[in-house]
Amino acid sequence: EYTLLCIGPLTNVALALLREPRLPELVDEVWMMGGAVHCVGNVTPAAEYNVWVDPDAAKRVFDAFEVTLVDWGLSLRASVLPADGVETVLNMEGALAAVIGDMIEAVYEFTRTEQGIDGVPQPDSLTAALLAYPELRGAMSTRPVVVDEREGLTRGYLSVDADDVTDVPARTRIVESADGDTFCEIVLSLLQDRAPDRVLAA
Repeated sequence: EYTLLCIGPLTNVALALLREPRLPELVDEVWMMGGAVHCVGNVTPAAEYNVWVDPDAAKRVFDAFEVTLVDWGLSLRASVLPADGVETVLNMEGALAAVIGDMIEAVYEFTRTEQGIDGVPQPDSLTAALLAYPELRGAMSTRPVVVDEREGLTRGYLSVDADDVTDVPARTRIVESADGDTFCEIVLSLLQDRAPDRVLAA
């Protein structure tokens, strides 16, 4: 059984699907970070970057696979390492913490000044954590999802049918909520070379 963890545009998966049409039969799960389901996008009002940059690829993947989606809105609700967490990382010792600290400091400056977020969103890490640790997952829903691949203001928009008014099959699982506090604790533990299982067991 194979699981695809997609934390960027879906161009590579769409190309693989073109080369091997049986790919959906060979893959057990597809997890994706992307889309703006219940929120404004992060690249346009309608779209999140990973879908917007190659909406045709995203449409092919959503049409072919049963995707589990971690969207930008959930990332804002559950993945933001708050300012005190950023300070904790900057004060950590060790090679890994030093590298991450340099990156997180630059990202924090951007999110604080450009996006008005007093912390650092970690959408890709959240998606990986939700896959690896099911206990972090909260509510989930299965909805029909259609990707708008047209050029214009709605390029990359995910149309999510929450009221079953279309004839599109409900095949996309959307993670609606997650344990953000525990997720951030896991991130801090990993940066200090501590097993995340201790956090989960607490």
